[in-house]
Amino acid sequence: MRAITELDRVGHEILSRCGDTPRDTPKDSEKQGINTPVSDPLEWLVGVALLRKTVSAFGGLRALIEGASLDPAKSVCRTIFELWLATRCYAYGATPSIYADTPPLASERVARSRYYYVAAQRRALRSRALILSPRSPYRPADLSSLDALEAELTTQLNTLRSDFPAEWAYFGDITPARLIDTGRFDDEPAWYTPSFSSTPVHSIRDLAYAFGYPWEYDTIYDLFSGQVHPRGWAADLEIEEDGVSVLHPRNPEAFPLVAFYGTSWHLMSLLAAACIHAPGALPTLRAFEHDWRPHLRALSPVAALLRLA
Repeated sequence: MRAITELDRVGHEILSRCGDTPRDTPKDSEKQGINTPVSDPLEWLVGVALLRKTVSAFGGLRALIEGASLDPAKSVCRTIFELWLATRCYAYGATPSIYADTPPLASERVARSRYYYVAAQRRALRSRALILSPRSPYRPADLSSLDALEAELTTQLNTLRSDFPAEWAYFGDITPARLIDTGRFDDEPAWYTPSFSSTPVHSIRDLAYAFGYPWEYDTIYDLFSGQVHPRGWAADLEIEEDGVSVLHPRNPEAFPLVAFYGTSWHLMSLLAAACIHAPGALPTLRAFEHDWRPHLRALSPVAALLRLA
């Protein structure tokens, strides 16, 4: 738990550094041998948003572990894996192998950030349109309020269409009327797909495979998904010769599994984020790796994996 607590603290420190300024000073970057300045405000916005989300998720993981709620922690750990995949794509694009000194190129991050931003804005507009839908129980009854919200939706759509023409064309045009009528984006492509030219990447599964995590996706991610979706019973019951045992809701058996993978994926996300947005925090991360990673690697997740399988 001391390692998890320390990594949670380090994540908040990195996020705080990003919030104080869009980037560390050139002097700090030069000290770390890294020169990947943020060249676009939108890139900074997307990077810090991803970092904030992963720091928040890991804080939730820590709270659940401290409360011995290991089953809900599995679903958060699944989220941390997705956040690592997204952060890696944001930072390094389709680079198949990365190391501590792999440089993230700012020019390519700007393009990826634009796709991420537009995808997020379109999803937000979808939520607005769902409120305006004739089927919505919260559709404004007052006509003036309804007209104002529809006008605001139209303005936001037109702004995205004009400010991000290439990205808008990639995701596909959509009118306010169609959005309000259907409220759906069934055929919406993924924001990370344009980063991959040789291999089709359209889903989290594709992204995991492209980055060399087929086993983690097929095994860990799938097993953790059993906590998110109501399926299976292996994590809840144990069938015996003379009956069935109901496992305690706070079964600690999953601790090594959740702690090992949760910290590993979160640490990699923090390293990528710090490299780009807060190089001054890299010594703290490296100290954590030196002091705590051997202990975390000593955890054995085998027992929990066999129960979930």
